[in-house]
Amino acid sequence: MKARSVRIWSIIHRWTSLVSTIFLLLLCLTGLPLIFHHEIDELLGYAPRPEGAFDGRPKSTIDQIAKAALAGDPGKVLQYIAWDKDEPGSVIAYTNGAADGKPDDAVVRAFGSHSADLLGPVGTGPMLIVLKLHTDMFAGLPGKLFLGGVGL
Repeated sequence: MKARSVRIWSIIHRWTSLVSTIFLLLLCLTGLPLIFHHEIDELLGYAPRPEGAFDGRPKSTIDQIAKAALAGDPGKVLQYIAWDKDEPGSVIAYTNGAADGKPDDAVVRAFGSHSADLLGPVGTGPMLIVLKLHTDMFAGLPGKLFLGGVGL
């Protein structure tokens, strides 16, 4: 290699590394709070409060939770129901405009595991902004692919 080639590659390497470093710093700074997103949401008041005392009541059936979820979203379909073993007092329901609808269009809410009452929305507040910055920089699929390329 000639000195000119080394100089050119040095410049290319320096500037591509600096550009990549900006995005890697963004991933680091948004990834750290995401580790504690549940605790931060609870602290800021954005996490739904699970049911407290169960008073020996039986758990709600899947049908009861599905009806409660669909009652709040007329014209939508139920995509998923999820139980979190760390939060035994709540059940998460995902509704969307279609069974194969976009994940970003889903409405995610928590319901009481024994009463099937609405506890509140899930995944709202400032941590949702941090999550969107971390995953796709508000650019959808092109943002995800770009961040994946930078990471690679």
